[in-house]
Amino acid sequence: MTRSALFALTDSGTLRPLARAVSGWGADHMRGMAVAGALARAVESKATELGENLVPGRFTLDLFRPVRMTDLSTEVTVVRNGRRLCLLDALLLQNGEVMARASASFVAPSDSSGSSAWPGTPDLIPKLPRVDLASLPDESERIYGTDSRGWMPLDEVPYDADRKWVWMVPAPVVEGEVPTGFQAAASCADVVSVVANLDEHGLGFINTDLTMTLARQPVGAFIGLVANSRTEAAGVSAASAAMFDAEGACGLVSATSLSAAPIMLTPPMKLRYER
Repeated sequence: MTRSALFALTDSGTLRPLARAVSGWGADHMRGMAVAGALARAVESKATELGENLVPGRFTLDLFRPVRMTDLSTEVTVVRNGRRLCLLDALLLQNGEVMARASASFVAPSDSSGSSAWPGTPDLIPKLPRVDLASLPDESERIYGTDSRGWMPLDEVPYDADRKWVWMVPAPVVEGEVPTGFQAAASCADVVSVVANLDEHGLGFINTDLTMTLARQPVGAFIGLVANSRTEAAGVSAASAAMFDAEGACGLVSATSLSAAPIMLTPPMKLRYER
């Protein structure tokens, strides 16, 4: 089954948001996953065009204006294009106004056999749930879990104070295009705010940014996040999560979030949206 995408590509080359792109924060707001996916697609396309055979290392997104559910375009600037490192900046525009920005680094992989440095916390990654992609309804995107409850039924949301995990199906960014591991990871990275900030009142924080660093691109049909750090003071949350796939940990995500009136989480395809 082909899953619904976040955008359609118009004849003029702009991206037109589809129902999956709508945010729970407002019917005219675009979700962060869609913004991240659009900008990740733009920087990756430019990196590929430059032809240095580099791999994604970091993606940083700044969300400083509400992106609306209208057509958007992207612009990418090359900051540095080297043999081992490429740095790119990108802008997301609507009606000529900059609504969000991103920066990304692409780096040269090597044949290093690894090191004896501290290996992190591999036991942080939960045992994967058993789920068949073909059996998932198109409107369903996530399976949540917590330290005390384990994996929960599809789309059931853990409104509690426990540490949270999520196992997600990345949506195609653009209709008719197969998302790369980098695009999928960047769009899923926005969910760091959910796994870190969700409590018994709902999601009471909205992230203003995210930074994702990858040791490798995720593979397979699913991507997971598990919260690993959180600090809150004066209405500001600083949080991070480990990113994983069926083969184990693949990167880290962090975000700064601001306190907001709590919302309950509803899969975007179940929200009322009309163009």
